[in-house]
Parts: sequence; C-alpha cells; structure tokens
Amino acid sequence: MASSGRYTRIKSRFWDDEKVIAWDDNAKMLALYLMTCKHNNILGCYVLPLNYIIADLRWSDKRLTKPFAKLLEDGFIQYDEDNSLLLISNYLNHNPIENTNQVVSAQRKITELPISILLQGLKLSIERLFERSNKLFLEPLIEQLDQLLTKHFGEQYAELFRERFKEPLREPFRNGLETVQQTVQQTYNRNRNRNRNRIVGEPEETVRQPIPKQRYGEFVLLTEQEYANLVEAYGQEKTDGMIAILNNAIGAKGYKYKSHYYVLKKDGWVYREYDKRHQTETNPEIKQAEKRGIIL
Repeated sequence: MASSGRYTRIKSRFWDDEKVIAWDDNAKMLALYLMTCKHNNILGCYVLPLNYIIADLRWSDKRLTKPFAKLLEDGFIQYDEDNSLLLISNYLNHNPIENTNQVVSAQRKITELPISILLQGLKLSIERLFERSNKLFLEPLIEQLDQLLTKHFGEQYAELFRERFKEPLREPFRNGLETVQQTVQQTYNRNRNRNRNRIVGEPEETVRQPIPKQRYGEFVLLTEQEYANLVEAYGQEKTDGMIAILNNAIGAKGYKYKSHYYVLKKDGWVYREYDKRHQTETNPEIKQAEKRGIIL
C-alpha cells in the first residue's frame, strides 16, 4: 500500500505569476513535480539526480533539457550537479517551518544532505523566514547550517558566499546530462570562473564588494544609505527609537539577524514594538491601566 506522502502547500496564485504564465506546459509540469514529488522534504532542499526526474515523469533527457534550464534561469530552483542537490528557492515562503516538532524533523533532514555550498542558499532562506516571523525556534536550524558550512568551507565562507546567494543561482555548478549541459553551458561558462574565485577567496574586479556598515549603538549595523532611508521613511525620532529597541534586544537576548535594516522596516516586530510603547507613553489612560496591571 502506498504511503500518503507529506503535505505541500501550493497557492492558487502560482498560476498568476508572470514567470509561470510565460512557461510552457513542460516547465509548469516540472515545477509542480519538483514541489510535490516523493523526494521532496520539509526544507524544499533534497537530493534529486536528473535521471530520477526522467524516470518519474517518463520523459526523455531531451524533453527535460529546456524546462529544467528555464527553471534555473528564472531562479525557481538552484542545483548542485556535483551532489545532485536541488533547492526550491522560495519553498519556505509558502511552506514555512511552524513549530518545534518540524524543526526537529528539519534538523534530521539536514544531517542527511550532502555537504554543498547550496546549503548556504538554504540557510539564507531560513534566515529570511526568521526575520519575517521572529520565531526563535528557527535559530537551531540556522546554527546547525552555519556550523556545517564553517566546518567544511572554513571561517571565511560567509563573506565568500554572501554576494553569490543574494539572488538564486541561475545555473548548475556542474553539468550532468549532455543535453542539459548544452542548454546551460553558455551561462555556466560565463559565471564559472567568477564563482570559483569567490569560493577560494580571490574576488575579481567585477565582483561587487560589500558596502561597509556603521555601528548604531553597540550592536545595530547599518550602511549610511540604509540609515538615511529609514530616517526618510519614518523620521529621525522613530528611527532612533527603533534602533534603541533592536540594540537592547540583541544585547539582552543575543538575537542574530542577516540584515538589521530589514528588521527595522515597517511591519517588522521592532516597528510594532515602537508603536506599542509610543502609544503607551502618549496615552495616560493606557499608562495608568498598565500600572494597575489591567494591561500587560
């Protein structure tokens, strides 16, 4: 008797996405397969040799060539051919890890994955989920991946891979099926030397160097432009107030964020916390109620 499999959420607006609309039927079929196939897991990052796709869909390698290359080009997936490791770029946006039991399951899956620089892309996906939700139970996953990457690629890995994974990788690291190779070879060759230089720590002149960040308070790091953007959007007083809240939280609780700028933007927890405190300070009735213990 076949198992029921795991649940995957695919939203109806998938069909309204401009990239999906532009895909042919094979690309749409392949995308749905990658999200729902038996090889997928809670992370949307799993081992998938290209021959598995051919066998499961009963396609020829020739039929796989174009849609696979299209999904790579559009950033829907990322693929490490050395390890046959596939990452669905925005999988956790639509299928987030929602509780500690799922974290335990995800940790177990990570231990089963091959060591690959693609794990940095997975780590960034989880960090973005953490920044949006501020769910502290996600931190062990980030730490687990950070330790794995540091152990196998050295302390310098974060700087070397940060620029590379700002956007989804749009070409495989190596080439597998000859037909896939022919389709993506031009893009791959253009980026191969650049990617290798980043891995071994020899950035080329064309690699954009990170903009230096200034320290605001003891812990908050922002570029001058990021700070200016916040002041323009929210005003000097609110910006400095939010920075103070974030600075205290990092100092007291050890919070770690990929980008302090995005944590401070509207709809983040710091923004809401500032509004809550400001409302309390400016409303005598709320302030009195809090003192009496009526409002927590």
